[in-house]
Amino acid sequence: MDFGIFSGDARVIFAVGVAEESVSFESELDPPAAEIVTVAAHPEITGIELAENSASVEISVRSVLDYKDVKGAEHTWLVEDTVTCGMDLPGAVETDSVAGYMLDVIDFNDELLEDGKVWIHTCHLRMTVSAEREYCHI
Repeated sequence: MDFGIFSGDARVIFAVGVAEESVSFESELDPPAAEIVTVAAHPEITGIELAENSASVEISVRSVLDYKDVKGAEHTWLVEDTVTCGMDLPGAVETDSVAGYMLDVIDFNDELLEDGKVWIHTCHLRMTVSAEREYCHI
């Protein structure tokens, strides 16, 4: 007789980790920038590996800079890179599964150095990852 309550296998979320990380990129601009018009940052989680009490999170960041040069002409510059960030995930083991994840942009900062020849872009991110494992109830 099956009463439909906790019969069979189920998956249970048992660990949630939150970490903040800053990711910086440096790019040489050609032509040099005189003024930043707009910047857009588009980070996304592209992979997560669980290990004992931790997670390794791969983040792809695509940032677009619209700027004006000294003559007032507008230009668009694109930077794309992938970084790996570690985070504590107490209780997790590598045989667990990722139940869910979230990535938030807290803010981002931009600097022009060397008379506008170098753009430094820094994203401040918050990652949340949850892990689940099989739970068997008879």
